[in-house]
Amino acid sequence: MSYFESLLIVLCLAVVIIALMRRMHLPPVLGYLLVGLLIGPSGLSLLEYTHTIHFIAEFGVVFLMFTIGLELSFPKLFSMRRALLGLGGLQVTICSLICITIAKWCGLSWVAATTIAGALSLSSTAVVTKMLIERDELHTTPGRLSLSILLFQDLAAVFFLILIPAMSSKESAVNFDYEFLKEFATGMFMFLMMLVVGRFGLRPIFDAITQSKSSELFMMTILLVILGSAFFTFQIGLSLALGSFIAGVMLAETKYVHQIEADIEPFRDILLGLFFIAVGLTMNVQQALQGWGWILTILAALIVGKILIISMLTRFSRCSRNEAWQVGIKLAQGGEFGLALLFIAKEKAIIDPSFMVNKPLGL
Repeated sequence: MSYFESLLIVLCLAVVIIALMRRMHLPPVLGYLLVGLLIGPSGLSLLEYTHTIHFIAEFGVVFLMFTIGLELSFPKLFSMRRALLGLGGLQVTICSLICITIAKWCGLSWVAATTIAGALSLSSTAVVTKMLIERDELHTTPGRLSLSILLFQDLAAVFFLILIPAMSSKESAVNFDYEFLKEFATGMFMFLMMLVVGRFGLRPIFDAITQSKSSELFMMTILLVILGSAFFTFQIGLSLALGSFIAGVMLAETKYVHQIEADIEPFRDILLGLFFIAVGLTMNVQQALQGWGWILTILAALIVGKILIISMLTRFSRCSRNEAWQVGIKLAQGGEFGLALLFIAKEKAIIDPSFMVNKPLGL
């Protein structure tokens, strides 16, 4: 079968399955994963996961982090600082510490434990935000608290993007502390430097471009900023996603942020869909069936644990018990960035997918 025929089949499956997900009021992420599973080695074997597919799929994460960065303007963060740092900070810290403790008890390395903790402590910004908008709950107390926690989770995602590569790149325990601190400090310095340069350098550039009244030039400049920033961070040993996130934060400070969001949305949705299809391609149904006990146990622990932790923390914000439970239930799920983080960890051989398959639940 030719690549063109495979592409047509992928598009047909994607259109049908995503349409069904919409009719069933389910997130399209599930549809993309299902498409990847159907066309991958565990399904019809129409496509194999290749370096080219990985390269294309990685752009989905790049554009996802860019759009998250667009939401994090400094005035917005400052106005929500108490709930952001209080609720969000405690939620990510407590969930991460619990996950790291359990992962270490299961025999995983520090890098793998930290990666899993980062992935499971985050919720889906895209799904929850869309749900709040559709239900007109964005300006209610549960909506505002949920958004505050989600914003801190997005900031924590950047922290994990810097932390995990810095930890995973060191094999020698002798120089680990020095090298780790050096690389982490480098990442934070470059992050702050790019923010300063972008804040004072991008505004006049976009002012000049808008005067030309060329939508093509405006769009190309946005893409140049995203990909240029991603390439720069990649060249200094950090991730592409971190660079695109910084680009989003830089452009969030301009008056063109709403126009940028509208122009970039089609690219983000398509590339993010390709990313989740690529994740589906790597899924191994046989391993999942062998480890079904662990999968159900971890799923139940994730949902129940996050509901309890977030609800209890939210009660300290002087909201009612019902509102606290609403926030906990909304944020109990895992997120698209958690999948992206685990996907990156698998590519870097940080986590072995078969680690828990043959382990009994009693260890």
